[in-house]
Amino acid sequence: MGAFAAPADGFATTPWRWTDGMFEIHGFAPGQVRPTLSLWLAHVDDADRDAVRDALTSGAGTGPVTYRLRDARRRDRTCILVVTDPAPRAQGYLVDMTEEWRGAAAEVANAAIGAAAVRTATLEQAVGIVVAARDVGPDEAAVLLSRCVDASARDAVTVATTLVEAVAAGEPASSALARLGVPGPRRA
Repeated sequence: MGAFAAPADGFATTPWRWTDGMFEIHGFAPGQVRPTLSLWLAHVDDADRDAVRDALTSGAGTGPVTYRLRDARRRDRTCILVVTDPAPRAQGYLVDMTEEWRGAAAEVANAAIGAAAVRTATLEQAVGIVVAARDVGPDEAAVLLSRCVDASARDAVTVATTLVEAVAAGEPASSALARLGVPGPRRA
């Protein structure tokens, strides 16, 4: 986290006061550069620049602004800007949330991958049940399940889950297939 304060005149080229954290977030050693509004905005992602500029230079309170920043070392960061005193003497804090959000994004991705794996396993189990019960190959079993899905208002995962759960609960596969409307194989 870093803290900042705008100069009295608020000009883009007049140095701002930055704490060491502000320098670090922007990829600089403390005191390495002369902090100005122009320097700050040069690191803000193009899509977020107007919102950051408005938060720092308008006299109205804007609330926290989340934005993307590319630091001097070319690392992408996600930051939250909190302006505690509005312009012209804008003051506030900048919080680097990059690692926290990367962790959260990884958790969401892992959960989605896990859920996809469960759905895939369930679909494969359902195909296996149809293979065994209808004495067909895996490709034809998938086609039979697909016809059932097409003929009903259910999605493939729902049909597969219902079939797998019914057989796991002891219902004979042929009975579960008939109840779900999975057709028999087409024989020549």
